[in-house]
Amino acid sequence: MPRLWNAVLILFAILGIPASIFPATSDEPGKPEAIQIEHATATFQVGTNMPGLFVKGKSEALQARVQIRRSPDGVTLEHIEAQLPVKTLATGIALRDQHMREHVFTTPDGQVPDMTFEGEGISCPGILPGHEGSCRVSGTLSIRGTARNFSVLLKIREAGSAPAFRAVGDGVVKLSDYGIEQPSQFGVKTENEIQFRIEFPETTATALTTQAGRQ
Repeated sequence: MPRLWNAVLILFAILGIPASIFPATSDEPGKPEAIQIEHATATFQVGTNMPGLFVKGKSEALQARVQIRRSPDGVTLEHIEAQLPVKTLATGIALRDQHMREHVFTTPDGQVPDMTFEGEGISCPGILPGHEGSCRVSGTLSIRGTARNFSVLLKIREAGSAPAFRAVGDGVVKLSDYGIEQPSQFGVKTENEIQFRIEFPETTATALTTQAGRQ
């Protein structure tokens, strides 16, 4: 394969075609790459027993590490880990934030573990340079130290001008799945289902061998 690629480069040089028109992906097709994501956004919205009243929150501290493998049909998420510090979730009202952390995220022994997600072996066909594809990402979501099966629908787009990815996902979390009672404050009680969205900024994939060499 390297000899063939070198021959192609020589041919392009003769014809005056710059090799830079090709994305700088890993040297071998199907070679695993890593995506390290910092400061992604997570937002949520939950209805209440009061008509038209919703509680909304946001965090910009979502982190994720994704190991991917490309193929002619798309990409495979070989492993994905995501972490959200719950103390960074804010609704705009400090008292409500404190109430949320105490009643939703605090364990019986007073700990406030981060929310985490982990999945592997997820096939995402149709995600090619310049195209957007949908991918059902399944794994385990841990809230308050309790892990449950969970899935989220991601829309992933690979930039055509560089080996970079951008993703947006929507999902639903049921408090009852984690043994969490619906919070109530001043007569306002939230619903059991929480709608949430995650947005990963455009991030470049790096060959794992290269990244390991830097560590």
